[in-house]
Amino acid sequence: MLAVFFKSVFCFLSVYAVIDITRRLIGAFFSKTPAVKDDVFVVIKIKKHTKCIEGVVRSIIWQSLSLGGGGFVPSILIVDMGTDDETAHIVQKLCDEYGFIYYTTQEKYESMKDSFLG
Repeated sequence: MLAVFFKSVFCFLSVYAVIDITRRLIGAFFSKTPAVKDDVFVVIKIKKHTKCIEGVVRSIIWQSLSLGGGGFVPSILIVDMGTDDETAHIVQKLCDEYGFIYYTTQEKYESMKDSFLG
């Protein structure tokens, strides 16, 4: 009798899991809110931050995911203010790893800053 009960509970939970996974997949495909919003930017100006830039960027990503319920990551713009160490290499690695991280120089940032504010 107990074995029948456990088999029934197991079957019920299995069916529920399949339905829940299907619901989440359909919701992900037909969701109107993107995981990355192009209209929200975090701008980070860097100069000689080799030791901490990767941790700062990853912290922003994880904080955004935890605050947004797992579905919102802002675009991140990293502005090089004259880095002459390995910081640029680390940032380029992050840009290659994540499609929502952008890297630019101070001169290019100054020329496009007005378009962000307008």
